[in-house]
Amino acid sequence: MNRVGGSFISGLISYFARHNTAANLILVLMVVFGLLAINKIRSQFFPDVVIEKVSIGVKWLGAGPEDIDDGIISLLEPPLLGIDGIEQIISSSTEGNARIYIDFMPGTDMSKAKEEVQTALDSVQNLPETADNPTIKRVSWRDRVTDVVISGPIELEQLGMLADEFTQKLYRSGISNTQIMGVSAPIIRVSVPSMNLIRYQVPLNRLAAAIAAEVDTDPTGEVGTSNRVRSGVSKRTIEEIGNILIRIPETQRELILSDLSKIYFDNKSKRREYYTNGNRAVVIRVDRSAESDAIKIQRTVETVTEQY
Repeated sequence: MNRVGGSFISGLISYFARHNTAANLILVLMVVFGLLAINKIRSQFFPDVVIEKVSIGVKWLGAGPEDIDDGIISLLEPPLLGIDGIEQIISSSTEGNARIYIDFMPGTDMSKAKEEVQTALDSVQNLPETADNPTIKRVSWRDRVTDVVISGPIELEQLGMLADEFTQKLYRSGISNTQIMGVSAPIIRVSVPSMNLIRYQVPLNRLAAAIAAEVDTDPTGEVGTSNRVRSGVSKRTIEEIGNILIRIPETQRELILSDLSKIYFDNKSKRREYYTNGNRAVVIRVDRSAESDAIKIQRTVETVTEQY
């Protein structure tokens, strides 16, 4: 075998030594094909380490960590262990919440894996009656590419508007995996004194249902293939919410919500705050998926930043 392989290689070398044109032609073809493929090669700063994950969440209000571990985790884990392609399972029990993370091996068909997880969960029939049904979510893999910081001696609301405008420019440039950090969504609080609930005999859940029915528009149908029709007018300001009508059950009398409660903006943010040189700042995080080119995304962000 070694003699045959050696004779083949020596014969190939002698052939190209006698035919210089053939060797040069192959070299030219290799260079041409390399130039054609150079733009199709995805370049990265570091190699991707993609871990496919599925998370399972179960809420059980009022239950402690030990109760959740005994009544939920111990029941859900055994059928999950029989699924093919699982690399590891990590479970956690906290106050009123159970969480299970399943890591799958690279190359696993995640659509099929998610169906198998759902089948395994459906086989468990003896969960606590007061616990919610398990929810399954596939954890999308993302990798941080860069951060863009917007800062200045202006109000945080204005910084948020600038960040929204910048992310829209990134979206038009083909970058959609962005996250704005340092700005929290405005929260309108409705505080109802207990004396008003007793005086007007209005249950708190009735007030909550009335507010929920008015703050959003309702879907009523579709036109064509993609245009959806919604009815009503969404109420999002303090004045609009305060004018929501509340019907008193006993007397059929109608009051507006502002007569029963105090409505105000909650400016207390639980999110992390950012500062640069003593000024408030907003950070725009740009991520990529496993199929995206990090270097190309970085160059696009730099171009948009220069044009902004």
